[in-house]
Amino acid sequence: MDSADLLADLVTTAEAAALLGVVPQRIRQLVTTGQLAGVKRGHTWLFTRAAVEAVRPALRRRGERGTDRAPRKKRAKKIPRPLPN
Repeated sequence: MDSADLLADLVTTAEAAALLGVVPQRIRQLVTTGQLAGVKRGHTWLFTRAAVEAVRPALRRRGERGTDRAPRKKRAKKIPRPLPN
């Protein structure tokens, strides 16, 4: 594998979050807890796509949303009751 292929396989925190359907803060939390392996270059975390995809099943077991799941249903708005006379 040459360096161009390796660089194409790397994703940032924001890209990893988009792939998994979570917020970037959750990606940083996964790194802190050791569930996601990455390399920090300067202020930027880099992850391989394979490492990011390997975390997806663990997120599913915990009930987190993935990109292939249906969006959550919106709650019905409460209608205010009229004030008694």
